[in-house]
Amino acid sequence: MALCELPEPPERSELLGAFYILSRACEAADSFVSAYATVRRTRNAKGPATDHEQDLMRAALVFAAAGLDSCVKQLVRDTLRIVIAQEEGARRQFTRYVQSKLRRTDGQDLRFLAEAIA
Repeated sequence: MALCELPEPPERSELLGAFYILSRACEAADSFVSAYATVRRTRNAKGPATDHEQDLMRAALVFAAAGLDSCVKQLVRDTLRIVIAQEEGARRQFTRYVQSKLRRTDGQDLRFLAEAIA
């Protein structure tokens, strides 16, 4: 029983990092689902899952969610610059976001400003 069905790898190089992260997360989650199925089959399970079996399914969920989180963060890192350069609306929204961050006075904002400028 496969949890994930991946599309073909993207052609654009900017998307490959996120695709790699997504594919590894799918493999990890699928491994937990496969282990769950193996354990159930081995013990001829009938009825509700044991605590151990539930833990395997929780692990699949956690790895899938963590993988999606990492995938989205990688997409932002790798494509935000391109989207901002090509889309006027995205550039305006990003400018507003940076302005709102600069209104704060804590040390985090200076690091954010440095990263945005770089």
